[in-house]
Amino acid sequence: MNRFLIHFVLIACFVTTRGALLPTSIDVRLKSPWFCHDLDCPAFAIEDDKVARDMELRNYAAAQWVSTNVSDVKYDEAVRTGFWRLFQYISGTNEEDLKIEMTAPVKVQVVPGAGPYCKSQFKISFFVPIESQGSAPKPTDSAVYLDDAPAARFFVYSYPGFTYESKMLDKLNTALAALNTTDYKYDASYFFTAGYDSPFRLINRHNEVWIPAL
Repeated sequence: MNRFLIHFVLIACFVTTRGALLPTSIDVRLKSPWFCHDLDCPAFAIEDDKVARDMELRNYAAAQWVSTNVSDVKYDEAVRTGFWRLFQYISGTNEEDLKIEMTAPVKVQVVPGAGPYCKSQFKISFFVPIESQGSAPKPTDSAVYLDDAPAARFFVYSYPGFTYESKMLDKLNTALAALNTTDYKYDASYFFTAGYDSPFRLINRHNEVWIPAL
């Protein structure tokens, strides 16, 4: 059994005993996604793989991330700032001077500002490696913190290639328009992006937009 499946089984048992997710009525399919490219990534089950074209409904197990908050007008600038803070953490800027393996995805929570020239609130996060879940060293940078994310359901829209703010927003609008043709309900007050690739990967790139399900 690979590390992803072991991680899923352990967390699924934990989450189920806490009564949070993974009801027996859903089709629980274990996925070791190709787009993680052998990096540790968070476990999920697919509840509906045909929500719309390129979109599925996933149940994510509770997991620990390391996060930082950035307030900015520009998405790309916020992600760059947050990424380097977190990269310093995994490079040893932590209480144990420990170097930590890179994981996937780089997750970004976006709470849009009130207008086009207002700052949005961003939370940039790295997934804590499976073997360090619950025991990751504390950051020494006060702007970085360990972040326990609860189990949650997301509508996930996937798209290939390199991504940037205008492209991401176009895909978000496509996903929202598709959701509006279904009976599903969602929270439109915030959303997430998930990027799985380094800038040096030229092919087989994978990006996602996550919309919280209600």
